[in-house]
Amino acid sequence: MADNWSYLDGRAAIDGVDEVAAQMNRRWGLDRLRLLVSQELRERFDRQRLKFAMAVHEGTLDDVRRESTRMINAWNALNCAAEAVGALKHAPRAACRSSSSRITRSKGAMPVRDRWPGPVRL
Repeated sequence: MADNWSYLDGRAAIDGVDEVAAQMNRRWGLDRLRLLVSQELRERFDRQRLKFAMAVHEGTLDDVRRESTRMINAWNALNCAAEAVGALKHAPRAACRSSSSRITRSKGAMPVRDRWPGPVRL
């Protein structure tokens, strides 16, 4: 029974980290935030992400709780640093079609295809 409770406690801590990561990816773009900050802060973030992953896979419940809290702090530090340097937040990507059914892309837009399957060729 103790294992079930430990799993639930650990899962709750991990879910908190996942939620903050999802918020940051929505705000800044998928995997973009860490690229907007200094190399030193990016390295510190990456080290913390490794410690978090190691705690999840090999650590105790206390390790998971500790590293989850630190990982949330790391995400918030990246967010504050990106805002401090005036980085632009993520703009949703959009694609539009001209009257000739040819794909046209607005800046940063993802390509769209008429039919499936097959790769998109630009």
